[in-house]
Parts: sequence; C-alpha cells; structure tokens
Amino acid sequence: MLCAELLKTVPPQMLTDLAFRQRRLLLLEKAKVAESSTASEWDQLLADFPEDIDVHLRRYDSLREAERVADAAAVLRRIQPIAPDNVYLLARLVRVECDERKYAEALNHALAVSFAAIELNPWPVNQVWDQMRKAGMAAELSAQFFVRLQTGVRPARRALARYADQILDQKGGSRAPKWLRHSFLNHATRQITKLVRLVEKSDWMEGAYLADLLSALNKHGYFKLALSCWNRVKDKGLESSSEAWAQAGRTLVNLGKKREARQLLEGWRTRTGIGMWVLVNYLLCLSRLRQDDLKEIIATCRDALTKLPHDHCARFLAYMEAEACILSGDNEGLIAVWDKYTRYFEGLPQKGEHFPPSQKYLIDELPVAVRLYRQQDARGYAWMHWKLRLRRFWSQQIRAKSRKYFTFILRVAIFLWLFGAVIASFFK
Repeated sequence: MLCAELLKTVPPQMLTDLAFRQRRLLLLEKAKVAESSTASEWDQLLADFPEDIDVHLRRYDSLREAERVADAAAVLRRIQPIAPDNVYLLARLVRVECDERKYAEALNHALAVSFAAIELNPWPVNQVWDQMRKAGMAAELSAQFFVRLQTGVRPARRALARYADQILDQKGGSRAPKWLRHSFLNHATRQITKLVRLVEKSDWMEGAYLADLLSALNKHGYFKLALSCWNRVKDKGLESSSEAWAQAGRTLVNLGKKREARQLLEGWRTRTGIGMWVLVNYLLCLSRLRQDDLKEIIATCRDALTKLPHDHCARFLAYMEAEACILSGDNEGLIAVWDKYTRYFEGLPQKGEHFPPSQKYLIDELPVAVRLYRQQDARGYAWMHWKLRLRRFWSQQIRAKSRKYFTFILRVAIFLWLFGAVIASFFK
C-alpha cells in the first residue's frame, strides 16, 4: 500500500516522461493495485504516445498476464500498422493468431521472424517456434522454412538452430539401434544431412551458423556427420570462428579421437570468447600418467581460472589442477591452488555445476591429501599420492572396457567349447 500511496499521482513535470509513467504503472501492477484504477491511465499513456512500440508491447504483456486476452490482442493490432516488421511485435502476434486458430497468418508471421534481416535477441525466434509447436504447426513451419532456405534466403541464426533441433527431435525410429537411427533409412538423418549440405553451399554461411549446426549434431549424437561437415568447411575461413572450433573439438572427443582433439584444442589461448567447457574437453585428451601432460593440465587450469570468466566448470577445473599437482609432485602448487580457490573445495558441487560422477571421489580424497601434507605426514601423503595415481590408471572407463572385453572373450570361449563338443560327438 505504501507503494500505491507514493505513486498515486503523476507530478505535472513528469507527464511528458514516458519512461517514468511506464515504470510507475508497472510498479503499481506489481503492488497488486486494482486493474480498474490503472486501466484508464494505461489508455491515456497509449493515447499520449500512439506510435511508441515499446509501451504498447508492455501494455500487451500486462494484459496477457491479467488474462485479458481480447484486450491484449486489440492493443497489439493497434500498433501493428506502424511497425509491421518488428520481430518483437510479430512474435507476440503469432501467439494471438494461434489462440484464434488463424494458422495461416501465424505461419507467415513466424517465417517473417525466422528470416528477419537483423537478429538482436533470440527471444522472438524461440517464441514463435514454441508457439507453433504448441499449436501443432511445427511440421508446417519446418517445411516452409526449408523451402525458403533452398531459395538462398539467409535465416536468423537462432531459427536455423531451432530447425535443426526440430529435425533431430523427431521420435521416428527412436527405439531402433543407434546405427540404424543414424543411417539413411531414418527420415531424420536424411533431412539433417540435406540441411548440412545446403548450409555448406550457402552464400551466407559463417562461423555462428556452423557452430549452432555442429552443436545440434553433437547433442543428438551425429558425431560423424558433424566431423565431415567441419572437415569440408574449415578451409573456407570458418576455422577462425571460436564457437565452431569449440564444437569441432567436442565432436572429436565424442568420437574418441583424442590425439586430433588435443592438436585442435591446444591452441585455446589464441582464441577469444571461449567458455571453460571447452577446456574440460581438452583435459579429457591429456593423460594423468605422463609428467608433460600433468604440467600441461596444471598450466591449462591455472590460466583458465585466472583469465576466463568462471562458470559451471570452474569447480571441476580447480579440482583438476589440484589433482595434477599431487600426481606431478608439485606440492607448493597444490597448496597455492587450494588456498586461492578454497570456495570451490568446500562443500559439494551445486546443481548445474559440471563434475563427472566418475571423478567425484576427488571431492573426498583431495581434502585428505592436503590435510596429510600440512600435518607433514609423509607416509600418509605418499599413500594418497599412489592411491590417486591408481585411481587414474584403473579408472571407471578402463574397468568398464575390461569387463566388456572379458565378457566377449568368455562368450567366445564358451561358444568354441560347445562347438568343439558338438563336432567331437559326430566322430565318436
């Protein structure tokens, strides 16, 4: 109520200040002031600024939130002739037209947003694709989107990514083996392959589009297609794109081509705008059993934690550096990183933080190693050193592969024994 009293009236000198009057009405709505007392002021504000798009969109949003759908649509259509190409207006209009079952108009406006010449924000594209999916029009939008792509029209960046996801999210053949789902017998594979070839040959192809396309392929497990795409386009000057380069490194790691991934990612310091997740992929390519690799891990983690913005991978990189210091015998480095990033070593990883389950043993064991070192317990610390080294040598992945090979050999041995027993019975 205090807010309502303070903002009860507009000072005369502020009547021409659109920003103040708009913020005032929004604050009154947040304060749960009755709609009847603000409706007339909104109408007056729109009348005073009949060509201001932003204030009309704000009023539309407040009416939608109040579930006054018809009034909201009226506000939107009042401003539409003034800004027929405004993507923020069109994105909202698609929702209105889907509610009114005017699907043809909604499809045209969704395509207009998807092929907007300037894309300042991904929200409009995400909004129209989400609304068309909810209205059951995703297939029609995808089909028309691809037809326009074939004519050589440049899409909005986010629209290309949404189209790729739309193709790969199709559930046809989802219960079939992976090799069959990724073969040309699957319509989704045929469609995404056509898209990749079309994008590669387009005049508007650039690193941002390539990065989104590779990201979609990686997310859905089309690693070989992603790698072949990268190999074909990297000589066209797109290798300089840090985003596409990072996705290519992710592809190589997913394919198990760690040597090639290391050669690609080791020059990360010359790149700009990369995230810490890229360095997590790089660390997967480095051994914990060789001194040179351990030194590279320490240098990579140290430089990343010092120079890059910290994100959901920062805690993991801190642990990687501390473990590498122990394994390489760099005890001073261990204490330095432990003291500098104490906040990452206290408590458990938070929701959303990256920390592979196979390496969560470090959360319990590294604090013990640091405590033993500081207590000058040389014997205990040496034991922790070899325990961590053994963990790396006999990792979860190696154990899984060993079980797989042992099972295979056992089955072959049983088959040969049974086969020999059957053959022997014929010669008795």
